[in-house]
Amino acid sequence: MLKNILSNPKRLFVIILVLSSFGLYCGMNLPVSMYPASSKPVVNMWVPYGTHSSDSFREDFGKTIESRIREISNSKIQVDYIDAYYEEDGAYFEVEFAWNTEFDLAKKEIESVAANISSSLPKEISDRIGVWQRNKNSGFFAASLYSPEMSLRDLFYKLEPILKPELDKITDAEQAVVWNPERYAVSVQLQPDKMTAYGLYPSDVKNAIYNSLSSLSGSQVKYGKQLQKFEIQASVNNGRDLHRERSFKTNGINSLILFAKPKAGSNVKKMSEDILKVLKDNKELLPASLQTKVIVDPSTTIQNSINNLSKDVVVAACMSVLVLFLFIGGLKNIGTAAIEIPLSMILSFIFMKYTGMNLNLISLGGLALAAGMN
Repeated sequence: MLKNILSNPKRLFVIILVLSSFGLYCGMNLPVSMYPASSKPVVNMWVPYGTHSSDSFREDFGKTIESRIREISNSKIQVDYIDAYYEEDGAYFEVEFAWNTEFDLAKKEIESVAANISSSLPKEISDRIGVWQRNKNSGFFAASLYSPEMSLRDLFYKLEPILKPELDKITDAEQAVVWNPERYAVSVQLQPDKMTAYGLYPSDVKNAIYNSLSSLSGSQVKYGKQLQKFEIQASVNNGRDLHRERSFKTNGINSLILFAKPKAGSNVKKMSEDILKVLKDNKELLPASLQTKVIVDPSTTIQNSINNLSKDVVVAACMSVLVLFLFIGGLKNIGTAAIEIPLSMILSFIFMKYTGMNLNLISLGGLALAAGMN
């Protein structure tokens, strides 16, 4: 069959055309980043102690949690090592996975462990378990949103319902939020001995604070037969009396911050482009006085770097053809080389797509080197 295809130029050209089209499609859909993933997937899990001490928690639950994490290893995923730190505020478990492990799969496995162990933990512990992923090659996107005609609070309440559902749909973003630097914070320091005496959990205090903020005065919590009253120990006449720790200004105007962080191993360039598209597509729904200014856009830097290196790839291919012409001569040989060099690069995108490689400075540099070798 292969002999018949090679002996029929028309069939061969059709196959090459189909593969070239598919290679271009794969190349246009490759994840783009500045550099390739140079670190293993690392996932962290934090578990609070609740009413336990660090030593009692380690004996009662810590060893079991470490054992559950070690049981993750299977044919698809492998845990390289586990570090457990029993600090003052809780237990930290840092799990490093083997190379070629998908970042999303690694995080899902730890989240599954957290869900499984939560049933055997006290409620004040299970409700507060946290899982996050460390990404050394991520970068971030940031833009300021401001209006000379609206206060930050009014602007935030106007933008949040419109932008949040759209930002949540961006699959490459681990976190994409509109942040108000004028938001107010309440800091509470719990005293374990008094919490035990009153029979309260940290979650009870948290709920009391949530309820008290509606009136900016105080609240009561009933736990069993005991009725406890919590008050904000400060004179608060209105929201303006609360201390504002930081602010951001653009052209002298207080600004909201649209901040986004990519998932580990995701396409940071596409994430930035999707965020800008959300702002553009919802422009008619946003306040007419809204102004935006991009502060950090990794897609621009990455695209400029990729474009510059792409030009080098083209120059390398042209130089290869020129060298062949000078030393070999003959239009037939030169024409063959002029077709073969770019075709080999286009077909390599297919293998890059299905081996999990992304388009970055290193892979493009390899293509430029391959052009010269061809």
